[in-house]
Amino acid sequence: MPEWLVKVKDNKDVDRAPYYPEHMRDLPSLVDGGIIVVAGALTTPEGKEIGGMFIVTAKTKEEAIEIVKRDVFARKGIFNMDSVTCERTIGIRTARSFEPCAKEFESVGRKVYG
Repeated sequence: MPEWLVKVKDNKDVDRAPYYPEHMRDLPSLVDGGIIVVAGALTTPEGKEIGGMFIVTAKTKEEAIEIVKRDVFARKGIFNMDSVTCERTIGIRTARSFEPCAKEFESVGRKVYG
């Protein structure tokens, strides 16, 4: 099945923090189900989060974008869905498990779990 790189910017002056627990709770099942191959925050060089990126397995571009629209950041207005870009991708990648990523987020002050 095709993979799609979906990038989305955050709306201006939004606070992601209240939605992190739900966001991080939902991602592992999507990864385990093979729907999301890669996901992560887009940041400034200083580490300020400014958007998100996902590599999504879906039949069409529209389906890939719909998967991202289900994320709590999209539903709560954190993501600016008018900024979405989506391109088909073919590539090779290395694996990185969820736990090291969660620790990295927590090291910059983001609460990952409840």
